[in-house]
Amino acid sequence: RVKAGIGRSFQISNVLMDFTVLENSIIAEQARLGQCFQFLRPAFSDKRLCNGGEAILDRVGLLDRANQPVRNLAHGERRMLELALALAASPSLLLLDEPLAGAGPDESQRMTAIIDALRGKVAILLIEHDMDAVFRLADRITVMVEGRIIATGTPKEISLTEEDACEALMPILNQMLSAIKEALESTPPELSADLVDMGLTLTGGGALLKNIDKLISKDTGLPVTIADNPLECVALGTGKALENEELFSTMLSEY
Repeated sequence: RVKAGIGRSFQISNVLMDFTVLENSIIAEQARLGQCFQFLRPAFSDKRLCNGGEAILDRVGLLDRANQPVRNLAHGERRMLELALALAASPSLLLLDEPLAGAGPDESQRMTAIIDALRGKVAILLIEHDMDAVFRLADRITVMVEGRIIATGTPKEISLTEEDACEALMPILNQMLSAIKEALESTPPELSADLVDMGLTLTGGGALLKNIDKLISKDTGLPVTIADNPLECVALGTGKALENEELFSTMLSEY
């Protein structure tokens, strides 16, 4: 892929968590120089590779985090590191799968600015749910729902009405409502009172759909709120699940 001039980031973090930030970038620098299989040379003490790794980090503002283990980085910083590694080989084609997912507002702005600066220099294929970023960055947009293209064109040409969006998403919304009702029906009576009092909190990309909270509340009769940062909640929840992997495995096996 590197030799073909393609760089990419993944939807799920794809960095070496037990290595430092600099060590991750040094490995990317090795790949850029075609030195991946030179096992007899200590890469992490090679001055040329270290300088190249630092340049990779400096490009995205992570040089001051160089000696930190990647697992100590905030989720948004990890996404920034992934972008840095994707850019390491100066690709001619950059594939980015939801690079802003889980990033905080400041990190999102920084990453958007970095990607924006690449326009005209690198061909970019971007998959993203942050529509503000999409309309700022894209020259051409394709809107898809479950693999179906419902609109395509330049940012100025894309103008989906609320009715268009609801019609395209209705099958998915109906599945969501059915799943919620099924879960409520199987909820033990001692927990039902808590649900009635506290209601449901929506997270994830679906929570960003306009009026989704009102739709679910109307259909279930429960109070529904949207988390302050629904996308970041998913990342944080995944992190907690990984930290308590054994506990979750036991719970799921018992269920």
